Amino acid sequence: DLRGWWNNFADVHSPLAPRPNDLVLESFEHVNVGDGVQDWLEKGCPPEKVTLGVALFGRTYLLDDPLDNTIGAVTIGAGDPGPYSNEPGYLGYCEFCHNLTSDEWTKKWDDVGLCPYAYTETTWIGYENERSLQEKINYVKRKGLGGLFAFSLDLDDYRGSCGEPFPLTRFLSKYHDETKIKDWHIFVSTTEKKDVGQAAEAK
Repeated sequence: DLRGWWNNFADVHSPLAPRPNDLVLESFEHVNVGDGVQDWLEKGCPPEKVTLGVALFGRTYLLDDPLDNTIGAVTIGAGDPGPYSNEPGYLGYCEFCHNLTSDEWTKKWDDVGLCPYAYTETTWIGYENERSLQEKINYVKRKGLGGLFAFSLDLDDYRGSCGEPFPLTRFLSKYHDETKIKDWHIFVSTTEKKDVGQAAEAK
């Protein structure tokens, strides 16, 4: 959750890499998923202990100028709250997925941050879809990370209002099926081995 309406410019909250507008706003140059993970790795955290979170919600903004709707566009506040989450500037996927099939909304893709966004004349939203989730799955595999987790299941289209229930969760489950551990191993610490050995000798 790296961006929001409080920043006063429109942006997706989970970009994988820095974009040109991030380089202009120096304080956001390294505020992205890739740099965040890399910071943990460079400080010594083993990659298998890093689990990447993905958001099943969107961040919404009110546009200042209907003709300025690109990433980095000036905004004047938070988008309207949804009927369930009831928080300005925040919508669960279940609350806006129907917008993505509406003619009122224009859908775009960020080729650098690898994430989608959409807008009308007044409202802008950044979110995740199957394409952006696939990019994050590819990133996790490439980096050898421990896995992915979704925040959160109740924000997905759990009732199937826009098609099959839990579309984003089902998509992520394919990654789980491809990478789940087939053989479990129990690792015993040195101390435990010593205790087990002593117990065996006592018998």
